[in-house]
Amino acid sequence: MATEGTIQFALWRDSYDHEKPFMLFMDIPSASSDQRSSNVDFSSARVDVHDIRDTKNSFTLDDHGFKVAHLEDAAKFEDHSVFHSEYLPAIEQLLRQEVEEADRILFFDWRRRNAAAQDRNNTNNLDDRNQFLHPATTAHVDQAPIAAIQRIKEQLGTDADQYLRGRVRIINVWRPVLHPVQDWPLAICDGTTVSKSDFLDVDQVRKDYVGSSMFMMKNDSMRWHYLSNQRPDEVLLFKQFDSLDNAKARFCPHSSFQLHGVPADAPPRVSVEVRALVLTKPL
Repeated sequence: MATEGTIQFALWRDSYDHEKPFMLFMDIPSASSDQRSSNVDFSSARVDVHDIRDTKNSFTLDDHGFKVAHLEDAAKFEDHSVFHSEYLPAIEQLLRQEVEEADRILFFDWRRRNAAAQDRNNTNNLDDRNQFLHPATTAHVDQAPIAAIQRIKEQLGTDADQYLRGRVRIINVWRPVLHPVQDWPLAICDGTTVSKSDFLDVDQVRKDYVGSSMFMMKNDSMRWHYLSNQRPDEVLLFKQFDSLDNAKARFCPHSSFQLHGVPADAPPRVSVEVRALVLTKPL
């Protein structure tokens, strides 16, 4: 069963032939002749988003780029020490159960989102992991391949070359907290339904760091899914990078979308997402 959702997609510009797409998350000096914070435009499009409630166990990380797993609700996410001492170890155990050949797991980022948070166009401190962010409404992949390799080298240091000869995956672990999702569920795209030409590599420029994400340009072949009324014990695992060239699904684009017909008194979505490096040693 499918519902119609609205998702924002990036638009191609001919200027990208000579100028890299970029987004700035920092103040621009007043003396700068270029005051643009971005040269990327988006357009909203209606897409069919298929409910996987009755088929949630049919999807796998390698064949589709995502899967649904079970993890009992745990940890008080507002407590920073408990998050580190209880929740992250629980996520590591989950990944070892659900992901094949996970020799080493490292967490490098986590985000908390609240649909009642300040408007997404306001300035957020993306380096503050305790700040609630508004759900992201653009179709994207968190890490472009070049940024994924950069992240691996930063996290592993002298061990990076060894693991880069093996298999490296970046997997996001996403779940709602407090209550099931009624509004702004997470839409995930079957990674086998996207083409290289659908990705727009965009520099993400912060004061102390330059990364790169991929935003999606709309293609009617994309097949989007969501898990209706997703509960806190239902966890979405989805790939943001896979160094295995012949993997069926190397990336899983995703975006939040607003459901139609949601009751006005529905509680705002609250969610937590952990980003993990999953490393497999070379043979």
